[in-house]
Amino acid sequence: MNSTIKLKDEDELLLCCARTHIEAPVVEKINKLLQKDLEWDYLIDLASVHSLRSLLYFQLSQICPENVPSNVMNQLKDHYKLNARRNLLMFGELFKILKLLESESTKAIPYKGPVLAGKTYGNLSLREFSDLDIFIDKKDVLKVKEILVSSGYLPKLKLSKEREIQYLKIQREYQFINKESGVSVEIQWNLVDISLSFPDEHVFTMNQIKTQLAEINNKKISVFSDEDLLLILSLHTVTHLWGKLSWISDIAELVKNSEKLNWDRIIEKSKQMAVERILYLNLALCSELYDVELPEEVKQKINSDKKIKCLKQDLLRIIFDPENYGFLKRFCLRFKIR
Repeated sequence: MNSTIKLKDEDELLLCCARTHIEAPVVEKINKLLQKDLEWDYLIDLASVHSLRSLLYFQLSQICPENVPSNVMNQLKDHYKLNARRNLLMFGELFKILKLLESESTKAIPYKGPVLAGKTYGNLSLREFSDLDIFIDKKDVLKVKEILVSSGYLPKLKLSKEREIQYLKIQREYQFINKESGVSVEIQWNLVDISLSFPDEHVFTMNQIKTQLAEINNKKISVFSDEDLLLILSLHTVTHLWGKLSWISDIAELVKNSEKLNWDRIIEKSKQMAVERILYLNLALCSELYDVELPEEVKQKINSDKKIKCLKQDLLRIIFDPENYGFLKRFCLRFKIR
């Protein structure tokens, strides 16, 4: 990694394993790192914070399980199995909800969660998530609420009708939880956090997005186009102040595993939304951390923006040295990026 940040061996090992496809030089690096005296508790805690334990287990079990302490492998294996079962249940629940919405002629686009795991990672077990995210048209919010409530879900917030009207005017999502299964669902009608202050004509709406069919676990589902998803995931990282390495992994996996990204469309859309630097900063991190190959035009744009190099170093500190980079510093960084 070409950075001024000094990473621990455990940080390096997690970075090497936090990807679905590992090339021979990275396998060699993993084997060398495993010869060192590693702090395994720190590594597991780090992977847990960044929601990467399943990927860590998967790659260690494939490459060199004999070089990992058995208690560590067993701990990671237990989590992997639990996550796999939970993700399968979550996907089944998502598909049921989508079918219900379809039967009521309500358009809905799932993203992140099991959709990202199945389509981009190619394996429902490899990505960790806590809820189901579904994008809908704002005009359908109350209709979708009724459908979810009739299916055993309750709003996480108990609001009177008057307060609900006010809430929906200023918010972009509505959260529900299933009383029996504990499954959490977020319906969203604006994919850009209100604190980022985008003009209305530049946000993603149902009329502006492009979709494609994806086959996940033998089910065909309408999802965001890879181009739109790349921008959505990039905006997600800045919304949450780059709190998890897995969010950068998501972008890296999308770029690596997409059959053919339309970079012209991505660049043009990022200009329209005035999020070019956010996009290029995330891509620069993917290149730095995960060896993602980028088109020459994109590399030129990254290199021509002098701020990106400094911002990238700040973000690496946020990820790998969070104790010395508090929330206020991270929040202020959001304004430097725009």
